[in-house]
Amino acid sequence: MYSISQKRNDIPLQIHFLHYNPTLEINKYLCSVESAAIQNIFHTIIIHVVDTVTFEAAIKNWRSTIDTSVSTRIVIRKLDWLSMMTNTPLEPWFREERYKKSKWVNQNLGNAWRLGLIWKYGGVYLDMDIVSVNPLAGIGRSLAKQDSKRFNNAYFSFPKEDKFIWAVMQEFVDAFNGYRWGWNGPEMITRFYNKTCGSTELSGVCDGLNVAPTASFFPIKYGERAWLFEDWTNHCDLLRTISETAVGLHWWNKRTPKTVISNETLTAVVLKNACPGVFRAFSDQQLGIGVNGLLGGKAYKEVEKGMRTVPRLSIMILPPRVKAIHVVATIVCLTFLVSLNLLRPVRMQSVPKPDQTLIKTAIELRSSLQANETFQTAISKWKSALPSHMRNRIAIIPLDWERAMLQTPLEQWWLEQRWKESKWVDQNLGNAFRLGILYKRGGVYLDLDILSLNPVGAMGRSIVMQDPNRMNNAFFSVERRDAFMWASPHLACEGLSVAPMSRMFPIQYENRGSLFDRFTDQCNVAAQFADEAVGVHYWNKRTQYTGLSNKTMLAVMMKLACPVVFEVFSQSELKIHENGVLGGDEYYKVEKQDVF
Repeated sequence: MYSISQKRNDIPLQIHFLHYNPTLEINKYLCSVESAAIQNIFHTIIIHVVDTVTFEAAIKNWRSTIDTSVSTRIVIRKLDWLSMMTNTPLEPWFREERYKKSKWVNQNLGNAWRLGLIWKYGGVYLDMDIVSVNPLAGIGRSLAKQDSKRFNNAYFSFPKEDKFIWAVMQEFVDAFNGYRWGWNGPEMITRFYNKTCGSTELSGVCDGLNVAPTASFFPIKYGERAWLFEDWTNHCDLLRTISETAVGLHWWNKRTPKTVISNETLTAVVLKNACPGVFRAFSDQQLGIGVNGLLGGKAYKEVEKGMRTVPRLSIMILPPRVKAIHVVATIVCLTFLVSLNLLRPVRMQSVPKPDQTLIKTAIELRSSLQANETFQTAISKWKSALPSHMRNRIAIIPLDWERAMLQTPLEQWWLEQRWKESKWVDQNLGNAFRLGILYKRGGVYLDLDILSLNPVGAMGRSIVMQDPNRMNNAFFSVERRDAFMWASPHLACEGLSVAPMSRMFPIQYENRGSLFDRFTDQCNVAAQFADEAVGVHYWNKRTQYTGLSNKTMLAVMMKLACPVVFEVFSQSELKIHENGVLGGDEYYKVEKQDVF
C-alpha cells in the first residue's frame, strides 16, 4: 500500500496525451494538443509517443507556425509502458503479459498506462480526440460523465498519488477482461465509482472528488455522434451551448478515423476555430477535411457501417436529448476589443438565464456615419483573415446618436443639446447612447478596452462592480425594454444581478500599473483571471498613446486572446513591441506625460 497526505487541489499544471501508434497518421489529433495549449496558458502539454524522432519530424512544420508562447509548452516524450506501471498494482499485470489476452492490446495498455501516469505524476489526462474549447481551470480533482449513467476515462484530473487512482488501478487488475470492449475503460470507471462512492464504508477515496457533467467533455454524446458530421449551420444553438458550457468536445474519432469530412461539418468548424496553427500547417487533404467530404448524419451512418475499428458490443444506453440552453457565445476580437469565441463558462451565483431577447448572433461595432467607410477599410484585412463563421457575425453599423435616444427619457436631453454642456461631449453622448440602444434592442454592451477572457452569456441580466464602493457602465447585460434601463419604479432591480468586480475589473483602477508588469512575474494573477474573470478592463484612456512591451501581462494576454489581430497588424500599429513600457513604476511615469 501507500502512505500519502492527500492534497485534493494540488494538481500539477500539465496535460498529458497518449499516442501509441508508430507514426502520426491522423493530423487532426494535433488540434487537441494545440487547443489545449491555447486554452490553458499555464499548462505544459506532454505527448507520449512511440518514436520521438519520427513524431518530431512529423510536427516540425506545425511547430514553426504556432506562436512560441504555445510551442515552447509542448513537450514530446518517449512512451514507456513499464515505467508507469512499476510499483503500482498494475506491475504484475504488465510483467505477466496479461494485457496480451485481449482483442485490443494497445487500447487496454493505454487504459492501464494513463492510471499509472496520473498516479505517479498527477495532472490532466485527455484522449487525442478531445478538442479543448475552454480552459480547465476550476474543474479540480475530477472525473467526467459520458452520459447520465456512465463515466468515461478519456479525461482525468488528479493530484499526484491520489488514493482514488490507486484504488481504480486495483479494480482494473482484479476485474480485467480483454475481450469485452470498454470493460477496462469507461465501464471500469463507472463500475468502480458506483460501488465505491455510493458506499458509506468505501467512500473515503471519493471525498472531495468532483464529477464534471456530460456537457463538459461529451456535449455530443455517443448516440448523437452523427451530429458531428452535419452542416454546422443546422446546429447553431448546439455550438453556442458548447461554447458556453463545454471544456472540451470529444469527437469520437475511433468511429471514423480516416474518413474525409466536409469543411462545413460541425466538427470541421469547431476544429478550425480551436487550432488555427494546424490548419495553416496542413492541407485539407492532410487533415481529412475537404469541400467534397462527408456531410450529413445519414451519410455518416452509411460510412460507419463499413468501419470495423470498434465492435458494437457494449454500446452506451443514452438518455433523451437534453434541450440546448440558448446563450450568447459570439465574441470576437478587434485590435483592443480582444475577445474569444470558445471559452470556459464563468460560474456565477444566482444568475438567471438570459431571456431569448438577450441573445444576439452578431457583434456590432458602431462608428460615426461619416467615418463608416474609412472604418470598414481599416479593418478589412483583419476581417478577411477571420474564419467565416466569425467574420459573418460581425456587423459594422453607422453610429446614430439620435435614433438611440428618441422615444426614451434621453430624447429631450438630446434635442435640447444639453450634452454640449460638458468638457467631454463624446464620452457623455456615449454614456447616453449605450442606455438607449440597450433599452431598444437588449443584449450586452462592452467598452472597447475590455479584454474578454471568458464567455459573457453566464452573466445573465446584470451590471458589474468596479470596486467595493462603485459600479461601472463599461458593461451591461440586459433584456430588450429592460425596466432597469428605463428605471421603472419598483421593477428596475427585480431579478437584476450585480457581478463582483472580479468579473470585469479584476485589476482595479488604483492597481492599473500591474497590467504593465512582466508577465512571468504575474502568473498567479493571470491564472486567477482565467478562472474567475469574464473580462479585464485595462483602462486604455490612461495610456491610449503609450507603447507597451510585448513582455507585459497585458500584451501576452492579448496575443493569446486574438492571434489574428497580431498576424494582421504590425507591432508598431498595435503599439506593442520590445522597447515599450515594462513595469508598473515605468508606466506611472509615462502616464503623467500622456494626454488624457
